[in-house]
Amino acid sequence: MSNPDFERLWREFPKTLPEFEAAFPGEAACRAYWIEVRFGGLVACARCGYAQPYARSNGRYECPRCHYQTSLTAGTVLQGTRKPLKLWFRALWELCVHKQGVSAKDLQRILGFGS
Repeated sequence: MSNPDFERLWREFPKTLPEFEAAFPGEAACRAYWIEVRFGGLVACARCGYAQPYARSNGRYECPRCHYQTSLTAGTVLQGTRKPLKLWFRALWELCVHKQGVSAKDLQRILGFGS
């Protein structure tokens, strides 16, 4: 079964580096895209389902109803990461745009990681 919204997001995903930089100029744009992809545009409380948690200054979301706090990456492969979403988006973009793939060493060099 296909998801038309996901297919649209994938079709619109940047194909070139200038498109990537225009689409994701900073962390806020990455967070907005992540919210669109993961939550369909609206973050909801993972505990009680309340549809209007508020963003805290630490980047987490808190539910005003049950006071549960969560992050956008909780429950995903990015859970617990300390790297910015933009860095992860760039890594995924690199993996997707190279037809022959990209080696871990090349990805390390491209993203500026140490050893």
